[in-house]
Amino acid sequence: MSLTENLDILPTSFNPILKKLNLVYERNNSALDEAQENFSRFMLENVKNMSETKSWFFQFGYRGKLNDEILEYFVNDPFYKNKVFEYQIYYHNLSLQVVKLDAVKAYKALSEITGMKDGIDASIYFQTDKELSRYVGEFKINSDDSLFNEEKGYNVITFKVADGQLYAILFGKREIQIFPHAENAFILGDGDNAKFTFIQNKNGQITGFQLFNNSVYTDWTRIK
Repeated sequence: MSLTENLDILPTSFNPILKKLNLVYERNNSALDEAQENFSRFMLENVKNMSETKSWFFQFGYRGKLNDEILEYFVNDPFYKNKVFEYQIYYHNLSLQVVKLDAVKAYKALSEITGMKDGIDASIYFQTDKELSRYVGEFKINSDDSLFNEEKGYNVITFKVADGQLYAILFGKREIQIFPHAENAFILGDGDNAKFTFIQNKNGQITGFQLFNNSVYTDWTRIK
């Protein structure tokens, strides 16, 4: 039974949740469909380009055979590397659509009212302050890029926990909630298509993270 199709039988306490569900089913689905369409178009165009420019395309694609020319292309060709990076951008833009973020918010609101968590990985979406504390600390970028000017504090990001939520303090002043995306991965909560993927050592301690934002990857190391 769809909640959005049975509004008349629901108590008014569900109204805030229904607004969240409408974001998922009405607004965000179109954004996700568009991202999927762009991703599919990119894949088809890439296959078409290879079939029209690479004499070995049939040999590799149909028979799975490799030769020196094929290996040289996949290992060293700069334009192929560009395509791989472009693929990563499309993939992340597809997987980081706000539809998932809004869905998590809606499920969490439903859980708080009903007490039910069936179908949700509670270890990811419903972490306690103690569980989230492993991400708390200061992290510094592994780069001298001018975009992350040290004088302005742009080269440090701090994380804190409050009331079961993880917050990123960007550049010393901008505090924003980040939401679970997968194990050790969080999405920026203000609509930006950004993802924090935390890195842990063999003892399970968080040592740094990789940030994907605006189609750029940066690596950060814990300093405190």
